[in-house]
Amino acid sequence: MVRSMLKVRGVPKTFWPEAVNWCIHILNRSPTLAVKNMTPEEAWNGHKPAVNYFKIFGCIAYVHVPDEKRKKLDDKGEKCIFLGVSEHSKAYKLYNPATRKIIISRDVLFDEETIWDWTDKGSTQQQQQQISVVFDEEAASKETEEELQPSNDSQPSSFRTQRTKKRPAWMMDYEVSDDDQSEDDGLTYFALFTDSDPVTFQQAHKETKWQRAMDEEISSIERNNTWELTDLPKGQKSIGVKWVYKMKLNKEGGVDKYKARLVAKGYKQKYGIDYKEVFAPVARMDTIRLVLSLAAQNSWPIFQLDVKSAFLHGNLQEQVYVDQPPGYVQPGKEGKVYKLRKALYGLKQAPRAWYSRIDAYFAKEGFQKCPYEHTLFTKIGADGKILIVCLYVDDLIYTGNDMTMFDVFKKSMMAEFEMSDLGLMYYFLGIEVEQSPAENFISQKKYVHTILDRFQMLNCNPVGTPTECGLKLTKDPEGEKVNSTLFKQIDRSILETILQKDTSKQIWESMKKKYKVPPR
Repeated sequence: MVRSMLKVRGVPKTFWPEAVNWCIHILNRSPTLAVKNMTPEEAWNGHKPAVNYFKIFGCIAYVHVPDEKRKKLDDKGEKCIFLGVSEHSKAYKLYNPATRKIIISRDVLFDEETIWDWTDKGSTQQQQQQISVVFDEEAASKETEEELQPSNDSQPSSFRTQRTKKRPAWMMDYEVSDDDQSEDDGLTYFALFTDSDPVTFQQAHKETKWQRAMDEEISSIERNNTWELTDLPKGQKSIGVKWVYKMKLNKEGGVDKYKARLVAKGYKQKYGIDYKEVFAPVARMDTIRLVLSLAAQNSWPIFQLDVKSAFLHGNLQEQVYVDQPPGYVQPGKEGKVYKLRKALYGLKQAPRAWYSRIDAYFAKEGFQKCPYEHTLFTKIGADGKILIVCLYVDDLIYTGNDMTMFDVFKKSMMAEFEMSDLGLMYYFLGIEVEQSPAENFISQKKYVHTILDRFQMLNCNPVGTPTECGLKLTKDPEGEKVNSTLFKQIDRSILETILQKDTSKQIWESMKKKYKVPPR
């Protein structure tokens, strides 16, 4: 299949790793005899994968160049070659033969009929050279940045400078060779684009479940009195908006709900004009572990609340205008824009605006804020009664020793904000919780299973401890250097297993020696 992909469009063999990735991506979403009446992706995730974004490997693609990356008379698009999808974001991966760069972008138009002429003189010269690929992910990072999490930007900046990244170690494999590939490189090749969330509005609006999710988001925005339709004042610029789609999973890995979020393109905001302060605190994992431990020691129940569209509750101090969202442009008023009364996801100041609002609420209700952890609030009642609340963006967990205080707090929150009562805490930030009158049991089974699958270790032999107690490891000065990028991925994944800090440290120390990464 890989050979055919390269042959049909005459793609040079130097791109065989990309063909392998795209081939596996397709096979995981294709019928197979191994799994009856479903694809491997459906068997794993429990939902039918979308395939309408599939394109012919090696076809022509035209990538939009953002306004901030081109001059007035520069072309608005670049002619590239389609190589599959990004391993790190919901976007396409393309190759620009003119600049010899890999580009990650969502804004792409495809021409699957035309074939790139790889036999011309310029392309031939490039084939004969080692392909020095430089990732140009700035545009993609802006489109796919974690806009649903708080932004802690503290450095004012009105523009983003161009960055030329050092070529990753795995790109060395773009030199055609008959040498066997290392096991670590193989792991990198199989880091696949595993989910099937829609990437564009054009894809999503065709499916009823996603259309319903978008309708719910617009209804939530309007119920909250977030904006008003108006003309754009002279001298003002409106900010674009886009849809972001995500299937939220439960602790068993099944689909819990389909979520569509309308997000402002906050990266176009200018410091001092569109926003001033952006910092908002987020609960540390150590704090969350402390609350869980305290509840377990005292046999306290732990409850969970979710604030619907939390950032929409934050009041804005600046005048901000946004475009009408795709699919919801009012007929006859196409030239109008929305003036925001409250924050919208994606705005630089949205996290701070939301935190200021929720912080003021807790102060009004008589809660005391921890001076060392500004997302931890406590309320002391009569006769030693206590209520503890921990906030992580729009998710709250609360515990204590008095059910009356629980009920009063929950009713007060629901009167102040639009909430979802999730009942007893069972899944929070990757932590699974099983509560009973006798004990509270916490685990990260689903998360551990996910990282084992990601790094192809589902069938590994388990051991009680990763190393002998007290064993001191030293770096092998003559050892073969392996993929440091892969090490960092594994390292970060292990450190996220927050329930066994001693084990995480032992594994990190042993892997640090193997991958020759200096201590942080």
